Amino acid sequence: MAVKAEKFLLSANVYHKRFATRQNEFNYRSYFIAIDMKYKISNLKLFSINKANIFSFKDKDHGYKNGDDSRKWAEELLSEQCIKFDVLKIITMPRVLGYLFNPVSFWLAYSKERLVAVIAEVNNTFGETHSYICHKNNAEITGDDWFKADKNFHVSPFFERNGYYKFNFKINMLIEKRNHISINHYDNNDNIRLATSIDAITKKMSSLELLRQSVRCPLLTFKVFGLIHYQAIKLFLKKIKYISKPEQKPIRVTLAKSITNI
Repeated sequence: MAVKAEKFLLSANVYHKRFATRQNEFNYRSYFIAIDMKYKISNLKLFSINKANIFSFKDKDHGYKNGDDSRKWAEELLSEQCIKFDVLKIITMPRVLGYLFNPVSFWLAYSKERLVAVIAEVNNTFGETHSYICHKNNAEITGDDWFKADKNFHVSPFFERNGYYKFNFKINMLIEKRNHISINHYDNNDNIRLATSIDAITKKMSSLELLRQSVRCPLLTFKVFGLIHYQAIKLFLKKIKYISKPEQKPIRVTLAKSITNI
């Protein structure tokens, strides 16, 4: 029988496929933690919140990025959109041995156990961040829903900052159930340029499970940073045009529109 978890892990595989100019694709193992941001309670020996440990979550990695309560940042964004919610969770990579590079975190807002909003908090390797808010005016978000948002943030030096994203979320909070997140990038002519997906199985969070995931995917956040640069070298060797980073736009939040087709 499936069991609902308050703190859980997502044992994941992350997939990228580039369609533009020259194709390139890769798949790697990963894992994420999910925390109820109202309580942020942990009694795990190997995991701490805002303290040093083998695995940890720190507020300074999210939201205001200054160490203040990142939950308040997310609550402010959701309140500006008149989203009513009673539970706020975050899916993110943990710090490992004090180090973190996290391409994207997902803030999940629930109302009476219905998912009503998702904030995709995106980071690039230049220390910048941008957030995309997906919601349906307090209606439940299901796996059939897609959201469209202009690409307003520079992520890869091999893609220009134009076109748009389509987001899809199939989130299941039950142990041993499957989750799937898609973020696809299209150009202004509606041609898909990059497909990104996360496939994950929900696991109950424990010190033992954290150790299992660290064996399955050693030094996670170091690995992610290294893979980004490894793939960049591959693209460079394929003679794909390198695009210098433009100045970040003043806008830091983009609203995604609910659409019916993918």
